[in-house]
Amino acid sequence: MKGNILNFTAENAVPAFRFATVGSADGNVKLAAAGNAVIGVSTDVDTDVGHPCDVQLDGIARVEAGGAVTYGGMIGAGENGKAVAVASGEAIGMALDSGVAGDVIRVLIVRSYVAPAASQET
Repeated sequence: MKGNILNFTAENAVPAFRFATVGSADGNVKLAAAGNAVIGVSTDVDTDVGHPCDVQLDGIARVEAGGAVTYGGMIGAGENGKAVAVASGEAIGMALDSGVAGDVIRVLIVRSYVAPAASQET
């Protein structure tokens, strides 16, 4: 189930099963925040600052949910690198499990853009 995994250096503490974004220097990653461009998902090991951090770039990854997510729904990065439902904007993947905050769910990493729902004029 795992896709391509690359090793980076953690710029801050990166818990297991969280979205990561690029750090301030080549080869560094940090915990993603809401709205960050995501490079991938940290694997099953918590990583301290300055230590090697394995990041899964594609495929089916396990990610901790930051709120309610629905099977088949589009997923993005929320606070603390947790998976949240995305109604519009940049999505990192599709939920392969439903879950609530704290659950570790499977996510198919397929970077895409979710267009806002068209408004209906009467």
